[in-house]
Amino acid sequence: GVKCAFLSSPLDGWSEEAVAQLGTVDLLVLPGENAKAIQKLLDALDPRLLFLIPSKDGIDREVLKICGAEGKEHVSEFKLKGALPVEGREVVVFGV
Repeated sequence: GVKCAFLSSPLDGWSEEAVAQLGTVDLLVLPGENAKAIQKLLDALDPRLLFLIPSKDGIDREVLKICGAEGKEHVSEFKLKGALPVEGREVVVFGV
């Protein structure tokens, strides 16, 4: 019952129509680049769980800022304990 979306670069190629076709997304995986495109996707999809993965240049600081993940520890794995967050959004930042 959890709908996941794994989006790859380039993120700015997603039109409003394409994003609308995704519908409700519970878990969203994004490369940590292009803060402007990520902000649009987050506003439209409002996932409960967001995974940021490094691109070839790592994760952009601006992306961390808009996702509320500045200073968040980078992890190599994540285990969901229980259910997805009911309110708000949990952000998981993966490291290299």
